[in-house]
Amino acid sequence: MECPKCSLVNPEGAEACDCGYEFLTGAFRAKNPAGPSNGGGSQNESGGIGSFGGRIGRGEFWTINLCLGVAEWLAGAAIGIFARSGPGAAVVSLLLLITVVVVSFWLALALQVRRWHDLNKSGWMVALNLTLIFIPVAFVMLGFIRGTNGANRFGADPLQARITGSKYAPRNKSTCDRCGVSFPSAYYLERATDGSYLCEKCRSAASAAGD
Repeated sequence: MECPKCSLVNPEGAEACDCGYEFLTGAFRAKNPAGPSNGGGSQNESGGIGSFGGRIGRGEFWTINLCLGVAEWLAGAAIGIFARSGPGAAVVSLLLLITVVVVSFWLALALQVRRWHDLNKSGWMVALNLTLIFIPVAFVMLGFIRGTNGANRFGADPLQARITGSKYAPRNKSTCDRCGVSFPSAYYLERATDGSYLCEKCRSAASAAGD
């Protein structure tokens, strides 16, 4: 039974489609577009650059750190110039400098926590920075080691393309090649970038060619 709203192929006798379309009444009830369960892992997503939730990949980690370094240098230069601008400027400059340091520390800490999450490690691993011998190890792990392949308990894989939310039940594929789940009890989810699909249960990628 094909849904007239999203073209999803549903089992015969289904009362409603996963997209929210009700076959009996023709009504449409929008559902959460965030996507399906990640197989038991948390759906924690990052709430922003200063958030301690979710995951980030190596590329984002390095990019944000580089931008922070440039911003800190520019802020420091501007504060130094302002400090020599006149009486009382030194006190204001000191307060501004303290603010920059606190904000930079917070953002750097949040980035490290989310990278540890990407490696499926607790964010409390940042406490090991207090031991000088561990800092080089953390640098290598956070900067160069790929995170968990697929979703983990801290959220979805940041390297996977963002899902559009539209579903597709393959007509010529009865089971997932990786986890063996039967379709259409689980569907492929269309990926926004290259048109490939993800199994709703195990999140593995598959080609739609020939379906």
